Amino acid sequence: MNFVSKRWLVLLLPIGLLGCERASAPMAPPPPAVEVTVATQQDYQPVRRFSGRIEAIEDIRISAQVSGYLTQRFVSDGQVVKAGTPLFEIDPRPYRAAMSAAKATLAEAKASRDIAQVNLTRNQALLGRGSVSESDIDNLRASLAMADARVLQAEAALEKAQLDLAHTRVTAPISGQVGAAMAAVGDLVGPQSGPLMTLAQQDPIRTSFRISERERLAMVLNGLMDDDKVAVTLDLGHGQTYPKPGSITFFDNRIDLATGTLALHADFANPEGVLLPGQFVQVQVRPHQALSGVVIPNRAVQNDQQGSFVMVVAEDSTVSRRNVELGSRLGQEIVVLNGLAADEQVVTSGLHRVRSGGQVTVMGDGV
Repeated sequence: MNFVSKRWLVLLLPIGLLGCERASAPMAPPPPAVEVTVATQQDYQPVRRFSGRIEAIEDIRISAQVSGYLTQRFVSDGQVVKAGTPLFEIDPRPYRAAMSAAKATLAEAKASRDIAQVNLTRNQALLGRGSVSESDIDNLRASLAMADARVLQAEAALEKAQLDLAHTRVTAPISGQVGAAMAAVGDLVGPQSGPLMTLAQQDPIRTSFRISERERLAMVLNGLMDDDKVAVTLDLGHGQTYPKPGSITFFDNRIDLATGTLALHADFANPEGVLLPGQFVQVQVRPHQALSGVVIPNRAVQNDQQGSFVMVVAEDSTVSRRNVELGSRLGQEIVVLNGLAADEQVVTSGLHRVRSGGQVTVMGDGV
């Protein structure tokens, strides 16, 4: 081989090697295959469940307002009573005597006032004749004023005596069920001796429960903070639902910083006494009318430190991350409150193979 041939061989060798390298370079992988679902606008009625406890709307400790010995007890333990029903009697005899004395004192005060009035009237007629001075008239006016004051004092004493006598009959201030008696006939009782028994209102009755800050926000966004827009029912357990609906009567005005929850009350009619204070129940809250929202499958939602998100597929098959705010779960689906519009496509299968900004091959709807 001559020198010229060798020179061309040296020049062509790198070109041949470069062509071999290009031929051996791997082909770019195809876009990953994924399955997608179209977000839909649907009507739904979310049901939210909370743990609750039954409470009496009024739970009263019945105490004696006057001192004395108990002479009678009119009700038995656990009896249901109406407002005004007599419960106990405290010996009324000392208070009856005190009332009689107050009446006598009042009569005496009125007689003294009448005499003072007569004396003033008589002496005012004599004032112009020189036998009575202005000083005498002033003294008589002062005597009449003091007589009037004694009458007022005696009337107040009589009113107190009548009130004390009335308090010897202890009555139920509300309708409800009494508890076990804490005093017996013959006991000396008084305002400082403690309660005689308790009285709890049974109908209507209250359920107290708490909702999370997120649940409250969802209710606000859906306009469900008014009682006339939601239905409240009770789950008693063992597959039993309380037949009478309730109504929300109270939303607390602040969120508990320790628990991050808000206190609510719902009242229920309880004529048969099925519900008792202290009973645990499940409170179910749902809107009267269906809500409308964007719904996607649960499996399309992912979570990380930034919160919940979905992977949205555009018309050009490009994938992008979309942070979303979630609402109620509807079985295998979930409501998206913010971040996603109806008719957008979200990845439901093959999520581990996609990256935001990459391309995908759409295979179909769901698995």
